[in-house]
Amino acid sequence: MEVTKPRKSPLTFRYDQLAYAQYLEYFHQWDKVLVKDVQPLDIERLLGIFSAKGLALATLKTMVSRLKKLFNWLIEDAQVVDMKSPIPKKIKFPNRGSLVRDRLATEKEIQAILTLVRGEWKTSSTAPVGKIIHFLILSGCRLGEALHAEWSDFDLVPNIEGGLWHIKHKPKCPTKDGLGWSPKWNKPRTVILFPETVSLLKSLPKVKSTGRVLVRDGKSKLIGRETYPAEFIFPKLAKGEFERTDSIKKSWSGILQRLGIEDLQIRDLRTYSNHVLRSKLGFSAKEAGAMLGNSEKVNELHYSPVFDLELKGKLKGVCFEDVAGFSKAN
Repeated sequence: MEVTKPRKSPLTFRYDQLAYAQYLEYFHQWDKVLVKDVQPLDIERLLGIFSAKGLALATLKTMVSRLKKLFNWLIEDAQVVDMKSPIPKKIKFPNRGSLVRDRLATEKEIQAILTLVRGEWKTSSTAPVGKIIHFLILSGCRLGEALHAEWSDFDLVPNIEGGLWHIKHKPKCPTKDGLGWSPKWNKPRTVILFPETVSLLKSLPKVKSTGRVLVRDGKSKLIGRETYPAEFIFPKLAKGEFERTDSIKKSWSGILQRLGIEDLQIRDLRTYSNHVLRSKLGFSAKEAGAMLGNSEKVNELHYSPVFDLELKGKLKGVCFEDVAGFSKAN
């Protein structure tokens, strides 16, 4: 863990640390003392235990990936043992459906959400939740990207209409898990903003804000907090001062409950934004991926669900034989 720590984010490091400790606990229960004692059957057994807990297919695959990295490092990189990896080459995962979420919000749902958050809706949160959700819909960004966005990231007086948002590594940006923020996969990008997004940003007050970083010991136990200056665009008010907003989960649930919308997650707003870019503006998967921060393949697989209502609209009154060019006489 210490050797690989420099190339991991603090959050990833802590998740890996807790996960490996959990896996090792089971190995110890099965009297596995040495690395070479672990056999392929033990991996299958461990997978079965976690599968019985009802974990998602993606979580189970992450578990196997972690174990594969661990044993590959011990065998190939550190060379502390001379053995074959106990990870089976072909693992049969339980049938839990697709890894891809295909929920696409309807225009009616998005309109209802926008009407609510732009109106006189009130929430107990001291964070500008309505503005955050409006920004997520307009930009298609990830929630973490919005919550860590700072005024210096934006160019609101550009030489092109709309404005620019530079999403990049920021070594001095305070996050909950450490100092320094990076976009997913450490892949920077520049997002062209719609005029409405620029108007939204210009309506926000520029205030001095801070970000608190949690300090943990070697066993991930919280031992303190450190505060650093920042210039977040969506800070919350806490005890008379503005600080980083870390979550809007409770407010989001309240919005869905009030509007009677079911099974809609915040990340589904990204899927809807992708839908608008591709179906309304004619963006290719590669172009939409560049805006959202995805590869062309990921965009096609994860962010392009088929909308049943649109299919019905396209097929309404259409005869297959006419479209195919079959002769009715035949």
